[in-house]
Amino acid sequence: MFKQISLLVCIILFSFSNAMANEQAFCDNPPTEVKEHIASRWSDWSIEDYALIEDTPDGDYSFALLNRGSARMLIGYRERDGHMAYWLKSEPVAPQGEGHGWLLHPKKGEEVMNNITDMLEVSDGLSFTIRYLVPNSENSYRSVSFHWENNGFKLHSFYDYDQYYGTAYVKDGYLDYWNWGVWEHDTNVYGVLQTELRYVDFASLPKSPEQARESLSTPPDIPAGTLNAQEMNFVGGQKYDVYLGPGKSYVRSGNGKGSVSTNDWIQVFGEYDGYIMIQYDLSSDRYRIGWIDATSLPKGKTVDLLVFDEYEMTLSQSCVLTDDPLRSQSEVVYLPEGTPVTRLATLGDWLYVRVQTSQGLLCGFISSDCVLTNEQ
Repeated sequence: MFKQISLLVCIILFSFSNAMANEQAFCDNPPTEVKEHIASRWSDWSIEDYALIEDTPDGDYSFALLNRGSARMLIGYRERDGHMAYWLKSEPVAPQGEGHGWLLHPKKGEEVMNNITDMLEVSDGLSFTIRYLVPNSENSYRSVSFHWENNGFKLHSFYDYDQYYGTAYVKDGYLDYWNWGVWEHDTNVYGVLQTELRYVDFASLPKSPEQARESLSTPPDIPAGTLNAQEMNFVGGQKYDVYLGPGKSYVRSGNGKGSVSTNDWIQVFGEYDGYIMIQYDLSSDRYRIGWIDATSLPKGKTVDLLVFDEYEMTLSQSCVLTDDPLRSQSEVVYLPEGTPVTRLATLGDWLYVRVQTSQGLLCGFISSDCVLTNEQ
């Protein structure tokens, strides 16, 4: 009963905050320099709310939530040399739609209710929430929260009550779902997703356990060989065409429709001839290794150049070539006995090869169990 009363109070307060926000009652009053900067860069956008977060390990930060019709975006500033310097712009991070959004920011020392423990806790002042109330509804909220940790603002929790009546809390390697209809823990779903503020895309977050089970996976360990990979964050909300080789002269993956979404984990092996070799997941039980244009790398990030030791071979028996050696091992193309291939690299018990097929030129993995002859 106490939690039901608490929820009712929260809904009333949220609705009140929404009404006040429409009257420009900001969470914090934006300084003149922020207003002038927004007016000079985004003159056709209005400020919905503004929050100042003080005393992070990297100094003071602030955020402005902007609105233009049904579009919404978050602008970030950080204190440098006595003024708020612009450092972030993201539309994907904010819940979109007609109506009004606002920012919640408990100040340092303020008591806030922990909905999991049902206890009052003292805020450290290092978190903020973007919240949105769907027009003409009483409690259809969309919300995404961030907290300062590990040198930046990381995704803490999110929900969309139209999709699941509860909240997903981001843990190390899994999502912890709490169902507010029964006021208790629902389930954990294991896997990883983008948590860096700059790269989060609210629309793509798995709001329900069912969505998470379909989409989440864990980046695989890379077995010993000549290929190594590192996990890298990309700007959220983007999609890039994926090819089965470094360039458009190679077959495009996924029967000509393959693309990678930047809203999930991506491992990068390196760059070759203007393209980067990556591994990503298509679902919880299907990965893919392919290539995307190197211009897709986030600004300021670079990767090592790949060097392939090319070695001509001929298959002595039929073999299946796959772009997913570490998960499903699903077939991309069947290679008959006698097919000439060029070995480029090794990955555990797999050989990465280039081959000309009836589909076109492509690269992929074949098992080292396939006996290879006529090596030169």
